[in-house]
Amino acid sequence: MKRFLLILALFCLVSLNVYPLFAAQDAFEDYLPIRSGMTLTFNYIVAHLEKSDRPWNIVVTKESFPKSLTFTWTRPQKKGEPLTGTRTLTDLKSSRNFNPWFRNNETKVTTDTAPWVSVQILQELQEKNSADNFREGGSGAVNW
Repeated sequence: MKRFLLILALFCLVSLNVYPLFAAQDAFEDYLPIRSGMTLTFNYIVAHLEKSDRPWNIVVTKESFPKSLTFTWTRPQKKGEPLTGTRTLTDLKSSRNFNPWFRNNETKVTTDTAPWVSVQILQELQEKNSADNFREGGSGAVNW
């Protein structure tokens, strides 16, 4: 009987220590794709025409997703220096602000989420194939 109780106690102890690891893994599974050092390239679109010769490059420099995400961006120009800037997005959990309007040499801290969407918007898109009350800002949103 003592042996049975000892094995049962050991099993419970191991189960209690392992279960939170599996639960945490499920909760953060969607967050893993964004990480520091990640480089993304988007094609720039003007008046619905894709400009593949002027890609928009993004490098994630710091992330604590979904609390904040800092990235630098660069977009080459036909003539002259490329456009560049740095943005820190502060609400990738629930923001409904999508503003892809970027200015040269900007250093901006914002709740706007472009080029990403928030976790809440992504969940709505996955569950319902639509997102309600999705706000976009600036005339730059026309091409997205």
